[in-house]
Amino acid sequence: MGGGAIAANQCEGAWQEGGRGKSNVDMIPYGQHRFDVSRGKINPEELPDDTIFPARMGIDFYHRYKEDIKLFAEMGFKVFRFSIAWTRIFPKGDEEKPNEDGVDLLGYTMWGCIDLISASSGEMSKRYGFVYVDKDDEGKETLCRKKKKSFEWYKNVIASNGENI
Repeated sequence: MGGGAIAANQCEGAWQEGGRGKSNVDMIPYGQHRFDVSRGKINPEELPDDTIFPARMGIDFYHRYKEDIKLFAEMGFKVFRFSIAWTRIFPKGDEEKPNEDGVDLLGYTMWGCIDLISASSGEMSKRYGFVYVDKDDEGKETLCRKKKKSFEWYKNVIASNGENI
């Protein structure tokens, strides 16, 4: 059984849509201030307007999930684990009822089957996965998806049940 997983903070994007609230990872910038912000030494809201916050955009899985899931299915994946930002369900964290837009999980359905933002550094230049996403560390992107050579290789591994490794 072949499959994979994604994490909301690396892929979701759409950080201010559908009633979603802010989460701590939304406030961690890329670059020199990353660790000072994460340690509470700098307020992220006081950083320059051109500061890049990788988790806010991710790879825009929120809007492009159908395209991405088709690629996963083409690869032969049988299972898919995903996470949803908790702040999409409970935007402030103290609500008694969940955010209806966040609970509609139709738009949500992998360890790096698609390029993700590095969880440790916030970089896109650290490429993981079988599907290339056109995005760089400075936030320039078309977000186009392209299959890497490893896509076909892994697809063959899954189809052969691991015999063609």
